[in-house]
Amino acid sequence: MSQKPTLSIFGGNGRFGKLFCQLLSSDFKVQVFDPTPTSTPLPEVQQVDFETAVKASTLILAVPIRHLESMVKQIAPLIKPGTTVMDVCSVKIFPAQWMTEHLGEKANLIATHPLFGPNSFNIPSARKITLHNLNAPEQTFSFWKQYFENLNIPVIELSPELHDQIMARSQGITHFIGRILKAMDAKSSPLDTAGFEALLNVMDKTCNDSFDLFADLLHFNPYTTEALECFSEAIDEVLLNLDRNKKLREKL
Repeated sequence: MSQKPTLSIFGGNGRFGKLFCQLLSSDFKVQVFDPTPTSTPLPEVQQVDFETAVKASTLILAVPIRHLESMVKQIAPLIKPGTTVMDVCSVKIFPAQWMTEHLGEKANLIATHPLFGPNSFNIPSARKITLHNLNAPEQTFSFWKQYFENLNIPVIELSPELHDQIMARSQGITHFIGRILKAMDAKSSPLDTAGFEALLNVMDKTCNDSFDLFADLLHFNPYTTEALECFSEAIDEVLLNLDRNKKLREKL
């Protein structure tokens, strides 16, 4: 029986890191390096030190984006040539730039964004992933594309630029609305419509993660400012139309 290839997840003790550990442990010997200890270690993974983790043939960087460039710089002088490195950040332009700048001469780089998390993985429509080949051999990229598809996780290929443009208006606005509802102290009641229940569901899912994660999602996407300005202008337009409608009715 052939030995499983070794794969290291940096940040594997986080909520998403643990999910990825469970997904990959059937086919890989999964190691985790995470300076944050976990009170509930997964039995199928091994906690290792940084130097051991870097020696794996595949590295998955599941650290918060604010720490990603620093992590990439730490890894750069230690990885073996030909190591496959993937990030899993929710924004892609900056991670792709950092990995290319610091690892591009030694590693096979693939930028990924799993469009699911611990709260949504069991929802079939949410179970998909974006991939972009930064410099990996076609055989390596095709392996990972096929691997995720075999896990019933459809793959969407698109550039970091297009990814961030789209996500600023979808994921960014969704998380923004969820945080606004949370700030309003929105709660369920016996009179809730299906629409309001859907909004509460958005609030629960987006606010289940830390505010730091929400802030990173917006701060590190260069298209966020434009999307939020458009959102604000749309609110102003709806309020203006309401005011016009009111004045028109008053004249009747």
